[in-house]
Amino acid sequence: MPDERNIVTLFDEPHEPTLEEEMARLVDTYGYQPVWEELRQYVPVRSVPSAPARATDPETSQLAGPRSDDVSRFSARSRSAKLLAVFGTQPLTDQGATVRVIGASAVPSAFDGCRRRCSDLRAAGFLVDSGRRRKNVGSDDDSIVWEITHAGRRALDHLDAYGWSR
Repeated sequence: MPDERNIVTLFDEPHEPTLEEEMARLVDTYGYQPVWEELRQYVPVRSVPSAPARATDPETSQLAGPRSDDVSRFSARSRSAKLLAVFGTQPLTDQGATVRVIGASAVPSAFDGCRRRCSDLRAAGFLVDSGRRRKNVGSDDDSIVWEITHAGRRALDHLDAYGWSR
């Protein structure tokens, strides 16, 4: 007599794996770290306010520039958009991307201001550490090479379609 648990009828539906089963299969196949790195690329974009000046910063820093309620939302004409487009072409260091956007001969304040937008892009989840390091021109220290995430690519698509990152 056949075991009733092994009998498949026309009315049985195929078993769809649960999320937990599918995740376990992926981790068994590829390992935890690669699966985690891939999943991080799909983290939803969240509202990220710009960092205020520190209490120990001078008055000029406290008053300088408007604070953004959400650094993940910017226009296609902003430096953030230009930086994101540059990172969309290849992984770069902050300095490498900044030089491509404003040029190597820019005044230090413009250069530093543009580099700060790279931090905003990371905070918004648009850039991630590639795991590689590279020396910048004029420096013996290694710098992180950043690459665009899937969320960053979606922001680029929105910039092209709507003029805003999200």
